[in-house]
Amino acid sequence: MRLGLSGGVLATDLAIDDKHLPLTGQSVSASVSVPLSDRLTLIGGAGALIGGHLGDVALDPGAIAFAGVSYRALAPAGAVPLVSVAGTLAVAHARIAGDGFTSTDLKLAVTAAWPIAGRVAPYLSAAVFGGPIFYRGNIGGDRYHYQAIAGVSLALPGGFDLFVEGSPIGARVLSGGVGLTL
Repeated sequence: MRLGLSGGVLATDLAIDDKHLPLTGQSVSASVSVPLSDRLTLIGGAGALIGGHLGDVALDPGAIAFAGVSYRALAPAGAVPLVSVAGTLAVAHARIAGDGFTSTDLKLAVTAAWPIAGRVAPYLSAAVFGGPIFYRGNIGGDRYHYQAIAGVSLALPGGFDLFVEGSPIGARVLSGGVGLTL
């Protein structure tokens, strides 16, 4: 089992009611990953939206929740990377100027990681996602529906690990965190 704490920032563009609005947000979350087998892991977590803007209007603090599954398709061997496929469902809710704002996402990601000396693992991930956003009686969505992510994780003594990752295109993110494998 792995416990995790992470935080990050997001910048993207939404299409709602024939308008294109920039969305920024900052969040923190706690997660738990439970292996079901050598290849299959359940993932879940919850957290908080702690700030952001939709257009020029501030988001009030809100909540996020997510659940998913990850499948290790290929184990690392020599120059061959570890390859995993993950599917997640996420929901975020906040208020904006008194109106409810709810975002839902179903995401599919493929990740390739190259472990180096059992400690450092640079990785690349490609993700596609979609789901409706509900705001002021309208239904909208993200304008991009994709992410190209680069990151690195570092294994530390005592079962701890650190990671940092970012996506400079599509739905842009920068996040980092710490984990503990029990």
